[in-house]
Amino acid sequence: VEKSEANGAHDGRLVQCPCDPAPGMCYQLFVQSDDGVRAYDYRTTIINRRPRFVVVKTRPLDRRFSIHNSSVVYRDLDSVFSAGEQRLLTAFAEEMALDWAAIDVLRDRQSGRIYVVDVNKTDTGPAVDLSFSDREKLKAAITAGLLELVKAP
Repeated sequence: VEKSEANGAHDGRLVQCPCDPAPGMCYQLFVQSDDGVRAYDYRTTIINRRPRFVVVKTRPLDRRFSIHNSSVVYRDLDSVFSAGEQRLLTAFAEEMALDWAAIDVLRDRQSGRIYVVDVNKTDTGPAVDLSFSDREKLKAAITAGLLELVKAP
């Protein structure tokens, strides 16, 4: 995947590598995080160096790199990631010293492995596309996590 170094550009595209690098672009392994119809992105909120919840975003395959989602739903960690995967995400957040952030995680459909493909150190909070009910769950989870963070020794 070739994508801009600029934050939030959503200009990813598939390229065949090796290739000559273009100025201002970066390159990542393509993670086939789809079911053949929809692409999935697991936006995982980190607070106090621990993953707290997941916002599952879906898009049609032809808009895999778009900012516009077909659906956005709130999910508990256990419904998306195994206990072992949660430990890996926690270790990642600890190593990156993430006090409050959102990481974009993709699951490869062939191997089942997860990949952190982006770290957003300025989390934007509730996604606009969430239902009212999911926005309330998300806000409660953020509030609980931030209270824990400020009360930590």
